[in-house]
Amino acid sequence: MDEGDVEFQDVTKVYSSLTGRPMAIGIEDVSFVARRGEILTILGPNGAGKTTIIKLITGLLTPTSGVVRVGRRRDVEGKDVKPRRPGVVLGGARNLYWRLTARENLEYFGALRRAGSLREIARQSDELLRLFGLYEVGNRAVADLSTGLRQRLFIAVALMGKSDIVVFDEPTIGLDVRSSIGVEWLIKDISRVRGTTVILATHQMKLAQNVSDRVLIMNRGKVLLCDTVDNLRRIFKRDAFEIVVDGTLPEEVARCIHSINGLQIVIERDDRGCSRILAGLADSRLLYPLLDLLRANNLGINLIRRRDPDLEEVFLQVTA
Repeated sequence: MDEGDVEFQDVTKVYSSLTGRPMAIGIEDVSFVARRGEILTILGPNGAGKTTIIKLITGLLTPTSGVVRVGRRRDVEGKDVKPRRPGVVLGGARNLYWRLTARENLEYFGALRRAGSLREIARQSDELLRLFGLYEVGNRAVADLSTGLRQRLFIAVALMGKSDIVVFDEPTIGLDVRSSIGVEWLIKDISRVRGTTVILATHQMKLAQNVSDRVLIMNRGKVLLCDTVDNLRRIFKRDAFEIVVDGTLPEEVARCIHSINGLQIVIERDDRGCSRILAGLADSRLLYPLLDLLRANNLGINLIRRRDPDLEEVFLQVTA
């Protein structure tokens, strides 16, 4: 395995009571490899096993059975040496010391991780502040930084000590659109430029689609699929249409749409107050009863267009 890889081989984690009685299965027979410099995204509904995998990667849990290898490295003689601990970025949590400055946080966590001499830690801190666009605010207290800048700083902290692997758990939660786009860029940058292996756990389909090299889809503790976004879209390609209608779709109409056999439906509201229907059709002829239903309920149709399935539609099909 290359340095920086993460590998699970037939891993099962069973949660037990204090008396040792099995209570629940976190994950079951999970196998995958995250390659050096790759962005691997773990997708799944609540309870799918994403958090269990993150805790196993970061060493907070040990597997009940199977093998977990994280960042195996070798010295010049080819012998295995202890890997650096992965960096971790959690969303929506206070993971920094708010009274310390941005620079002081980096230096503090660098010292905790034994990232080198004081001079080397100061050099790394300076490098990361510049890399993440934080140099100008490096001497400001974290409490005085915006949410977006704090999230940038936390990603920088995760890279202190030259971490080969960074684990992101919902990194854009609570961020505005501009800050979320910035985090997307940073995730791609640390993978492409620094060669860092990134494990991303998220519910945000757009984030996963924009940054992932491969996507691991889980449900109920098991891996259902693992492939590139493009391959998944090709595998699950079907006749798909986007239909936009005026106003809010009545609940009764929505129920009737969902009852049409052979349709995969997602209904959203857009920022203009219109209803957006994303319809995956097993047979293109099913479009006609759908349109007839909308017209029969006097719903004005503004747009009909064919579209390729996105990651959200693939996810809904796989986990249905």
